[in-house]
Amino acid sequence: LHQENQSTTTDENIRLALPILNSLTCHTVMVVTDRYHVPRALLVARGYGLTARAASPSMKGAHPLRLLRAFLREVPALALYALRLIRRKIAGPQ
Repeated sequence: LHQENQSTTTDENIRLALPILNSLTCHTVMVVTDRYHVPRALLVARGYGLTARAASPSMKGAHPLRLLRAFLREVPALALYALRLIRRKIAGPQ
């Protein structure tokens, strides 16, 4: 189990984890995050060429307004990350 703890965004988290994964010759990962964040986290991980699956804790007992806010935040965030991924693929390797 390895933790990357310097990032502040989903993209940074995956990008900063890549050197750790490469040193372990590991390209298959388990992303552990909140359920509402799973689609974006998997999009980013797969966008960096990783084989990724996700695990999430139950949302049972979570405050409904907190969940609603989180899900509503993820819709535009997922779209933005998808556009960034497309732009990165078009631009090619840096």
